[in-house]
Amino acid sequence: MSEKTGYPPDMLDADMDLEGELGVDSIKQVEILSALRDRLPHLPEIEPERLVELRTIAAIAAMIDAASPGAPAAPAALHLNGTPPPATAVARAPSGAVSADVIRALIADKTGYPTDMLEDDMDLEGELGVDSIKQVEILSALRDQYPSLPEVDPEHLAELRTIRKIADFFA
Repeated sequence: MSEKTGYPPDMLDADMDLEGELGVDSIKQVEILSALRDRLPHLPEIEPERLVELRTIAAIAAMIDAASPGAPAAPAALHLNGTPPPATAVARAPSGAVSADVIRALIADKTGYPTDMLEDDMDLEGELGVDSIKQVEILSALRDQYPSLPEVDPEHLAELRTIRKIADFFA
């Protein structure tokens, strides 16, 4: 939580309301849960309608505990960037620009589709089944690779429906 919000860990209380007290909107919540799934791959996909139930750190911890019967608790000091990204996600565009190839590699990594199957003008949702939650995960991972990229406002998500449109947005 601290890593994704910037709040010092000692300031975060397990019962704080994520949105009301910490300003964590649904997009940031998806980023946090995506980071947790990267660290704890056994966690199940979280249905979008369940997000409203996960309003506190304690609620998220309870969800993790419920998904991990008998599993040891996750170490508290894991760092997202502490492990190298998958080989398909390390492609870098020249001069810090984000190319369609970088986005294609990231989408392949997050969806399991082979990169050579992904075309720049494919509809992410209609042709690839990338829902808005997965789209936020992809854009969050892209921002992890390129921290200088701007935040994407939730109202712009619907416009970023293809690899080309995402690349153009960040061009």
